[in-house]
Amino acid sequence: MDTCDVLLISGGSSVGDYDFVKESLKQNEVKEHFHKIKQKPGKPILFGTKNHKMIFALPGNPASALTCLYIYVLPALNKSAGNAFAGLKKTIRKIASPYQKKKGMTHFLKAIADDNQVSVADFQSSAMLNSFSVCNAFIVIPEDTESIQKDEMTEVYLFGNE
Repeated sequence: MDTCDVLLISGGSSVGDYDFVKESLKQNEVKEHFHKIKQKPGKPILFGTKNHKMIFALPGNPASALTCLYIYVLPALNKSAGNAFAGLKKTIRKIASPYQKKKGMTHFLKAIADDNQVSVADFQSSAMLNSFSVCNAFIVIPEDTESIQKDEMTEVYLFGNE
């Protein structure tokens, strides 16, 4: 932490037997701003600061880590660098098929968007990165929403410049 501006840690931020990151950061006097977000994937993300340095402890599952990178890390890096980019481009699209979930967590679903609609990708596992190779968006389902019907307008975050 003494020699970097931003510290990214991958894995070990949850509450399992081998998850030591939270305690290690505490012992190093990192001020914790948040840990365990009500989201899927990426719930165990931790963000802290020390001496004006940002520390992100990302989940160990690859797709969860990449999701958190897009949603939290890239916007923070751009803001700290004084760039105009504040995050992924947000838009609204019709969803191509219905989706259901339990209330209580925001879902970031990997998706394929075109100019008119968005489709949920087949592979949503937080351990699998392959769906990112064909996806160009996240569908964002808020924590208090249980279902979205086909053709309902939904919030979408686009990767890149789509």
